[in-house]
Amino acid sequence: MVAIFATVMVGCNGNEVGIEFSEARVIVKDLMGKASEINRIHYGEGLKHLDIESKNAYIEIDPTEEYKSLEEIKAFTRSVLSQSYANELIESTFEGRYSAGGGIVTKARYIELSGTILVLQDIEAYEGIYYYDLDTVEIMETTLDRIEAKITTIDGNIKEVVCVREEQGWRLDSTTY
Repeated sequence: MVAIFATVMVGCNGNEVGIEFSEARVIVKDLMGKASEINRIHYGEGLKHLDIESKNAYIEIDPTEEYKSLEEIKAFTRSVLSQSYANELIESTFEGRYSAGGGIVTKARYIELSGTILVLQDIEAYEGIYYYDLDTVEIMETTLDRIEAKITTIDGNIKEVVCVREEQGWRLDSTTY
């Protein structure tokens, strides 16, 4: 029992040193810079679509969009968000949401047919999306695999975010909208 107490005390005495706040600030700033694109794709107005009349629920995306496949969007999402958060978001964006009884609650935002991304015409953008002043990142706490930070939105709200170190690198593990 004494050995367990000693081990806990060693951990509490700071043997696990967090990353430097200056390094953490660069990481958070980089990831939050990409968060606006994540929010646009998954929560906001979505990918631009062709401006044509169609009775179909889905319409082809504008060819000027940077993404040419759902896999590209998924890869970008996974490069910014933690694995668990990215998987949840990808599922809802590309498969939709279903009720416990199996009925559709929301349709998938995007589908891909014959190598072409189609976007749901009637996307309802979440109205509470924030845009951030990246120069306001304030690091609250760090460990070797976690960063807690605050950042101010361009309209003055303060948002707390968490970044985690995963096998592929640092990822956001909190919502940014």
